[in-house]
Amino acid sequence: VTGGSGIHKSVLVHRLAPTSIIRSARLRRWVEAVQEVERRCGGVPLDVEFCETRDGGLHLLALNQHLENVAAAAFFAIVSPVQIVGGIVFQSLPRGLDRAWLLFTAFLIAAFVVTRTVPIWPIGYVEDVDPLGLFSKLVELGTVVILASLVRADRLAKTTRSSSLPVNGQ
Repeated sequence: VTGGSGIHKSVLVHRLAPTSIIRSARLRRWVEAVQEVERRCGGVPLDVEFCETRDGGLHLLALNQHLENVAAAAFFAIVSPVQIVGGIVFQSLPRGLDRAWLLFTAFLIAAFVVTRTVPIWPIGYVEDVDPLGLFSKLVELGTVVILASLVRADRLAKTTRSSSLPVNGQ
């Protein structure tokens, strides 16, 4: 468990540890939430990312079921934080990064489709289509459509502005 509300701290809790040994009611609630998600996913080890809002609500941000495969776990350990942090800070990033974010999102959608169609390395099997995965891809697809239209509108506005400039002072 890592936290970042001004004081950064990390707490390691073994997935099979009884929650009764955890003194902090808040941490115990988080661990119980993760255990519930793992139980609903068949008891396999998971990388679960969530946030707690000021009103105490827990919101699932990411779920990774490939921890037994080092290459897949490393991929998700890099991609998940980039996607989460990028999504949060996206609106304040320079507009020049819009195309990069668009390509990154398109890559994630393509990777989802491919891994549900054919077995690829490093997983080696066709993954199941799950409701949470479908929902996340619908959100990403919406992001692609909106971002592509914004990039196109920005390019059109720049073209219109440059064509309205006087040529040779006329």
